[in-house]
Amino acid sequence: MEDFDREVYGRAPKETPQVTWVVAHEAKGTVAGRPVITKKLVGRVDNSSFPAIAVAIDLSLTVPADAPGPVPVMLEFGFSFGRGRPPAPPAGPAPSYEPTWQEQLISKGWGYAVLLPTSVQADNGAGLSRGIIRLVNKGQPRKPDDWGALRAWAWGASRALDYFETDKAVDAKKVGIEGLSRYGKAALVTMAYEQRFAIAFVASSGAGGAKLHRRDYGERVENVAGSGQYHWVAGNYIKYAGPLTAKDLPVDAHELIALCAPRPVFVSVGSFEVEGWPTFLKFAERYIQAPAPAPRVALTFDDLPVHSSLPPSLSRSDVALSLLEALRSHPAPPSYGFDLRRANASIDASQAAAKLVYGRDIAHVMLLHIGGFQTVMLPQLLDLLERRGFRLVTLGEAQSDPIYAVDPNQALPTGVTLLDQMRVAKAIPASATTDDTFARLTAACR
Repeated sequence: MEDFDREVYGRAPKETPQVTWVVAHEAKGTVAGRPVITKKLVGRVDNSSFPAIAVAIDLSLTVPADAPGPVPVMLEFGFSFGRGRPPAPPAGPAPSYEPTWQEQLISKGWGYAVLLPTSVQADNGAGLSRGIIRLVNKGQPRKPDDWGALRAWAWGASRALDYFETDKAVDAKKVGIEGLSRYGKAALVTMAYEQRFAIAFVASSGAGGAKLHRRDYGERVENVAGSGQYHWVAGNYIKYAGPLTAKDLPVDAHELIALCAPRPVFVSVGSFEVEGWPTFLKFAERYIQAPAPAPRVALTFDDLPVHSSLPPSLSRSDVALSLLEALRSHPAPPSYGFDLRRANASIDASQAAAKLVYGRDIAHVMLLHIGGFQTVMLPQLLDLLERRGFRLVTLGEAQSDPIYAVDPNQALPTGVTLLDQMRVAKAIPASATTDDTFARLTAACR
């Protein structure tokens, strides 16, 4: 650690200013069909020791609004020109949907946060005249072993973690750090120096990150010590670009990774073309479990106001009032205008199909009808959904799941579901799950 401090990343000050976090804005929304709450946060750094420099840390936090408890969170070092990965364009005529990293996290029950590193310390040499480095130095230039931007960005991530420890929606012992390219370097440095982070996703970090300095390939010491990048590291590092070489460094990248032990570190190529998030999340689930979200279903009713014949003792009004009473008793949100013939087994079949087609459960929509039969079966269906842990939602909330934005455009026999159509569009074999409820019900009624 002493060698990394003195020769590579620089020493962080023993004392740094206090940071006061303020929630500037809070909004409700949906991500991957789940309700979320997003907070826009500002970390105001105390500059009373040197008022000429002001630092305000830019942070956002998004967590599932329906989580049964505090959730794990991945903190990303975000680029100022855009936060996160843009959705991939469709490939060929077949429908293609690749969920964003934010949607993947929310679907797994995690939250996500984005820290803007340049709000802590600018990403250029001229920026050393401002930011947290200049504030702590009270306007004076850096010493050769003073911290560079990588350590400063790591300090900002630690301050974000301070805030997470105060937010009841966040499981602060399950917060990970992630970054790409220069911010992949910062993510690994953060993980090595801040023991409170639980896991790291280090993408395309190059020299100064997970790439060995001594390997004369790709990004080299000369790049990091050059005019465009020297501000990332300590002044002492520059001498290893001449007269010394990388072989003279007292440490190398494998030892930086070792400083993260025993916490898990996932090192990835991290390009937009090769998406590492699905693999990282599989890796992360070995170590971190999120509270399971309740499955969701929206009830819709077809063929209003009349469907099927009536038993002798019931009027159309009796049917409607009976169904309304069943909905009120659970209670259900506003419902649109079912077919109970397949209710029990179709729940299992639909959830299995969703995981087969999309790799996760989705927000389901169940189509019902209004008729005399439903006066008997709807209360039982609602009880069944409650026992299975389903949360009743509005049609609008269910269809905010991004899977509904893709039209599979498949001409298939009447009665197939969106999941069936998408499975065919993606050429995915049918699940082994069978549903003979309709045949059994028909036999019973006859």
